[in-house]
Parts: sequence; C-alpha cells; structure tokens
Amino acid sequence: MTPPAPSPSLAAVAAAAAAVVLLLVPACSEAWTCAEPRRSLGPPSRRRPAPASRRDGPTPVDGLVLGARAPSCGAISSASSTDEKWPSQKRMNDYESLGEMTQMAHEHLEMLSTRDLSAFWTQVSKLLRGRNQQEKMEPCALDQLKAILLRTLTDIQDCSPRDLTQVTLALAKIITAVENHGGMPEHSPHRILHNRLIGKSAQHKQFIFGELTTASMPILPEFDERCLSNLIYAFGLVKYVHVFEDGSTNFDHLAAEAVPRLGNFNAQDMSDLIWAYATAKMHHKHLFKAMADGIVQLDSLRSFEPQHFSNIVWAFATMGESHPKLSEKVAHHIVHLDNLMAFDPQALSKIVWAYATAGEFHQNLFESVAHHIVHLDNLMSFKPQDLSNIVWAYATVAVFHRNLFERVADHIVRLDSLRTFNPQNLSNTVWAYATAEETHPKLFKKVADHIVRLDSLRPFEPQNLSNTVWAYATAVEYHPKLFEKFADHIVQLENLRSFDPQAISNTVWAYATAGESHPKLFEKVSDHIVELDNLRSFVPQSISNILWAYATAKESNNILFQRLSRAALRNRNAFRFNSQFIANFLWAAATYGHVEQQIFKTMATTAASLLTKCNEQELSNLAWAYAVAEVQTPLLFNHDFINICLEKEGNFTLEALRQLHQWNLWQEELESNLRLPPSLQEKCYQAFVSLDPHPSAFQDDVVLELSAIGLDPEEEVLTKSGYRLDALVEVNGHRMAVEMDGPTHFLDRRPTGNTIMKRRQVTKLDGFQVIPVLYWEWSRLKKDRGKKQQYLCSLLGLTLQDDVVSELSAIGLNPEEEVLTKSGYRLDALVEVNGSKTAVEVDGPTHFFDRRPTGNTILKRRQVTKLDGFPVISVPYWEWNRFKHRGETQQYLCSLLGMS
Repeated sequence: MTPPAPSPSLAAVAAAAAAVVLLLVPACSEAWTCAEPRRSLGPPSRRRPAPASRRDGPTPVDGLVLGARAPSCGAISSASSTDEKWPSQKRMNDYESLGEMTQMAHEHLEMLSTRDLSAFWTQVSKLLRGRNQQEKMEPCALDQLKAILLRTLTDIQDCSPRDLTQVTLALAKIITAVENHGGMPEHSPHRILHNRLIGKSAQHKQFIFGELTTASMPILPEFDERCLSNLIYAFGLVKYVHVFEDGSTNFDHLAAEAVPRLGNFNAQDMSDLIWAYATAKMHHKHLFKAMADGIVQLDSLRSFEPQHFSNIVWAFATMGESHPKLSEKVAHHIVHLDNLMAFDPQALSKIVWAYATAGEFHQNLFESVAHHIVHLDNLMSFKPQDLSNIVWAYATVAVFHRNLFERVADHIVRLDSLRTFNPQNLSNTVWAYATAEETHPKLFKKVADHIVRLDSLRPFEPQNLSNTVWAYATAVEYHPKLFEKFADHIVQLENLRSFDPQAISNTVWAYATAGESHPKLFEKVSDHIVELDNLRSFVPQSISNILWAYATAKESNNILFQRLSRAALRNRNAFRFNSQFIANFLWAAATYGHVEQQIFKTMATTAASLLTKCNEQELSNLAWAYAVAEVQTPLLFNHDFINICLEKEGNFTLEALRQLHQWNLWQEELESNLRLPPSLQEKCYQAFVSLDPHPSAFQDDVVLELSAIGLDPEEEVLTKSGYRLDALVEVNGHRMAVEMDGPTHFLDRRPTGNTIMKRRQVTKLDGFQVIPVLYWEWSRLKKDRGKKQQYLCSLLGLTLQDDVVSELSAIGLNPEEEVLTKSGYRLDALVEVNGSKTAVEVDGPTHFFDRRPTGNTILKRRQVTKLDGFPVISVPYWEWNRFKHRGETQQYLCSLLGMS
C-alpha cells in the first residue's frame, strides 16, 4: 500500500534510493552520542519555520497512531503498574535481552523521558550487533514496540537536538541491521523489528523518518556540529529523502545549515556527513566543494583517521565530484606516513577504488598501497569485495604491479571455495587480470570452475556476464563449459532489455574471439537488436565490435548488418569515429561480402584522417577491406600509407602481413605504381605462403571424382601470386582452378571477402579460371558418384556428346544425332564407316558405376546391336577427358571405329 504523507502540508515522501554503491557500506560512526557543544552557541536561537507547517494530530499508517498504547504481556518484574517508578538498580544499557528490555520499557512507558526513550533505541541497536542469534521474543513484542515507537515519535516533536539526533541515529542503525532479515523466524528480534520499523514496501520506515524530518528541520540552527553531522549520517544510512512542497529535500536544508559551519566540523563529522550524501545519492556541488576546499586549506591531516580518508574520497568519487587538490592532499599525506598498518583492508580498497573511479591517478599512492599489501603476512582479513576492488582499481589506472596481482591471485586460489564472492566480485577480479595482462591460469580456472558449479546464474547482472566472458577471451583463458553455461543462460532469458549496447557487444566479441560457437546466442542477440525501435544508444565502438564478432564467428545476419551499418552511416556526423571503429567496421563489411562501393567511398575521407592513429592491425584491416571492395582512393592509399607501413614493419602480425600481401596484389591488378617496398613485400609473401594446407574430406572427395572423369588433377598448387589452389585441371587445353568452397567460405551462402578476393586475383594475376564447387550443391548429391561426376563435367564445361560429334564431323563422318531406332532407343550418333552404319554412344558418368557399365548401359548396347542391327561403339568419358588436343581425340575416334 502507498504510505500517506506525514502531514497534509508536506509532499509525499520520496522513495528511498536503491542499490547505492558497489563498495561495502562503511562501518557506522561509533560517536553517535551528541557531545557537549565545542563552541558557545550563545542564547538559544529562535526556531526557524519548517518548509511547510505541520498538521496537529496523529497520522495513521497501518495501525500506527501517535499516542496509542499496547497491552502488556504480563509483568516479568515486581513493577506491574505504570504508577511505579523505573527500577533504578538496572539502567537501560545494562540489559542483555532485547525481549526483557522491551517488556520493561513498555511496562514503564508513561514515566519514560525522551532521554530514556533515546537510550532504549540506542541499546536496541547495540543488542542487535552483539545479541544471541537464538533469542526469541514474545508475540506481543510487536505491539509493545509499536507503543514505544509511537510514544517516541510523539515526544520528539518538542525534545532537544541531542535526544532527537540520538533517536534518529539509533533507529537508522536498527533499520539498517534488520533491513535484509525479513525472512528470519517469525519471533526473532530481527523479524519483529523489520515488521515494526520497515514494514511492507518500507511504509513504516517512510512514516517514521517523515516524523523525524518534520521534528528536526525547524530547529536545525540549535544542533551543534556533532549532532548535525550525526543527523545527516542517519538520513544517509537509511537513504531517506524527503521532498517538500517547494521541491527542496531534507538534504538541501541540512546542507544549507552545514556549509557555513564546516570549519567547526571535526574529521569524523566531515567523513560521516559527506558519506551520507553519497550513500543517499544526493548531489550538492556547493557542499562538496566547500568541504574539499576546507580540507585542502588545513595545515595538516593528522587528525584524520584512515576511515575518514576512505569515506571522503569514496564519496567524492561515487558522486562524480572532482577536486584534484583534495585528491592530491590526501594522497600526499598517506604516502608520507611511516606505514599503512592503521589502514584496514576496507579502507585501502575504498581509497584506491575512489582514485581509479575519479580518474585521479597518483603513482606514489598506488605504489605505497601495493607495497603494504604485498608485505602483509597474509590476506585473510581481506573480504572478496576488498580484493576485487583493489585489483580492479590498479587495472583501471594501468598500474600493473605484478607482485600485488600475484599475491592476490595466489590467496584466492588457496581459498577452500569462492562461495563468499558475489557475481560482481568474480567478474571484476577476472576483468582486472585480463585488463592488466596479468596471466594466472589457476585463478581463471578456479573462478570458472566455481561458476560452472553454480545452480543458477540469475544473480549475475548483464555487466557481470559480459565482463566475465570478455576477460576470459582477452586473457586467452578458454573454458568451454563456462562459455556454454553463460550462453545457455542468456538464450533462456525472456528478453535482453537489461543488456546495454556495451554488454551486448562485449559478449558477442568474447565468443567470437574465443572461437566459442553458439549459434543460438548470436541469433538471440541479433533478434534483440533488429527488434529495437532505434539504435541511438549504440556508439561506434559497440557497432563495430558487434559486426566484427558476427563476421569473425561466421554468424551471418544480413538484416543485422544493414541495420547497424545504416545507423553508423546515418550518424557519422554526430559520432566521433576512431581508427578502431573505421577499421573494424569496414573489415566486417568486406568479410560479410557487403562491398557496396558507397559505404567505402563514404568512409574514405574519415579513414584517411585517422591513418596516423592506426595500429598495425587496423592498417592491414583497412587495406584488406578496400582491396576486397575494389575501391581505389588515392586520398587513403598513397606514399604516406606506404611510409606508415614501413614505420610499423617490425610489428605486423602474420595475419596482418597476409592481408597486406593481398592489398599489394590488388595494386598489381590495378597496374598502379604504388607498391610495398621490396623488403616488406617479401615478408608479406612469406607470411602468405606459410600456411600449411589442410585438405578436407570434401576436397578429397571432389579430387577423387575429378580423377574418375579422367582429368588427373594436381592438388595444393602454389601459384605465382602466393595462393594455393585446391586442384588444378586441364580441360580442352585450358588450365582451370577447382576450389572446394566449404561452409567457412560463405556467410549466409554469400562468398566471404577472402573467397571473393581469391577468385578474382587468381583469375586476373595467375590466369586460371576458377571453378567453385559449392558445398551445399555437392552434399545434395550424397553418395551417387555418377551424379557427382556429371555435376563436375557440367561445371567444367565438359559437354562430352557435343565434343565427340564435333570431332566425328572433323574426320569426315557426317554423324546423325539423336537417331530413334526401331526398338525405341535413341542413339547419341550414327555414322557410316566402310559402308556399314555404326552407333556411337557417348557414355558419361551416369552410364557407369565404378567404371563398370550400369544395367541400362549393358542392355542398350546389346539390344541396339541385336534388334536394330547397329554395332555399338562406346566412348567412355574418362578416356575422352584424358586427351588435351584435338589431334589426340580424332586419332582416338579413328582407332575405335577401325579407320586407318
């Protein structure tokens, strides 16, 4: 249900912010008790009016009515009447049982002062931290706590700042302690307090802190600095934001009171105050700047403890409030300490996390912290979040401290299990090691094995999933079961709306890089992108990485490619393209076989302007892509390009050199004057021909049938240009390259960029006509060798019957074609030799099985001879295909026909 406002004159209470920060919540301030004022406040100040006047009378919330009283459970001491005095022999902080103290307070509720009530709630918060977990409270405790709470909220309207602060802070600590314990046994203290102070949808918490806000805002000038700081800390602890009618919040009014008095705040007060604003996600630039300026102006920071430093820099980083001078002063102070033994693991991790998050790099600070951690006896006091945040911070600022990374990894590997690591701890840890290029196979294996054993991946957020697989792919730490588990989980999700473009691109990039095939994952992602209303949230990096991943993984989706490429081209003026985007985008387009010249021409000017910023892989990707597309652009490819390649000559990978070789061949195709220098040409050529051939079963099968039709193929022929041909055959005096194009040669049955370029360059530069044997056509023929041989004859232009008839005419026999005999057979050719008519049958692959005549062939020969009276001369296709020249074929026919 929706909680009513605490007053008709106040706006509805804003819902508490969710999921505040990635770091552990810092320990609550122990200095919660309001100290005597550290400066004379003078006469009591006149209370200023609240932002809106408060209504008189009780405000009901789910049975909460100010002034109500619950029935007693029965006396547990001699005091059975509210007329009797509170037992003086036992003070509130002497109680060790929460149930007993609640019963006693309820029995004497009428005589309790606001100071007693604040002491009660303070003792409750202390007992929750140290109480016996097995304690069980009476069922009536819920009503007793309600009565005590309502009495408290009634009395605080006119109590002192000290008591008001103490009650607010105590209630905040209690709520924080029981917030996540609603599932405990019904009569446990945590469950009862959760139901009473928080309630369903936090309506009780909203009501309580609405009353506390209403009581405190008008009298803020009467709070001393310690009470003001603790009040702010309490509101931050429960993340309670109260919005008034004028749009201002309780945090705005608190800041207005605090800023002029910051000079009187001690280190603890400043730390608690600024931590509260960051925890509640309340921006207040003036407050942050004033506090930072004040700290910078201090002569020294000796009064600050480690937790103060960690809370302050954490708050500034969390809220994105940059103040370089503050960062420098704090770092300088820490670096010049004798040692860091006073800093606990949480303080260390929060400090380096804050500097990394804020982009405030301080080499000496990171060195000091790393040196301290490396020389500790052990890391058992470090929690998983401390460890993951530390390595994350060092990787983020690119401080690669090998000993630190090794120490942390060794510690994690030695742990019995990783049950205490949450998904973010796991993903941040492996992300850090991958980013820092710190190899540690045992760490990666331990994390992967742990994740694979998990019953479910539901706790993993999209960023956890994408960062984890990204880390394994980047670190070349492949774990197939991990990749399979993540992909299966993503595929089973109802939708991918919670994945942002970066999470999507990192995920598919990782699977493509790792060579982990999972078609259903790629299909799920492409369907999601295609169905989006628009792609405005996709930055160039995400677009290029996605296209690159699909092209690399040979997972084609034309609609996806068109959608992403159009988004990139449409927004090219708004996007700030970098060299990686241009190179990957065009490389993906060429790999897909999408070589529309308009795309390449549109990108040429931008590519030329980024040429000097390209690394070796980007240079070769650009060159290769334009070579595939055959888009010559002197603006991009000129002597400047050659000089840049020369400068990077020693850094090109083998794959990059191979791509440059194909670009150089393209220049030969164009007969241009632009060439790579001879030394680089030679390196490129050697890289290109260094790949060892690996004939497939498909290739072996085709070569077998080429031999069966008498073509005597040469296999794995190295051409002048450096390409290797699957088979080279000679047909009618012409040499032809037969390429067995399997699935890797296509994307969606469209030839890939490499396939396109090989066919073109072998034809143009080596002079061989390329005949592709398509895998899906070949597979349709199954095991029928006759059909396979006939298919090859057709591809190669082996029109056997026409050729034989032509040669029969050439030797002067004037053949009749397709003659219908009396018996009903059709003869391929009928010729007259020495006064007798002879049938010439051109027997192709379908007439034989393993070069033995089929039944139909045998029967036709016999019956034409016996019934029609024509002797039959067979011209087997494999014998015919052996001959290279017309003279040989004519001599062969004369021999068959008995002609001299």
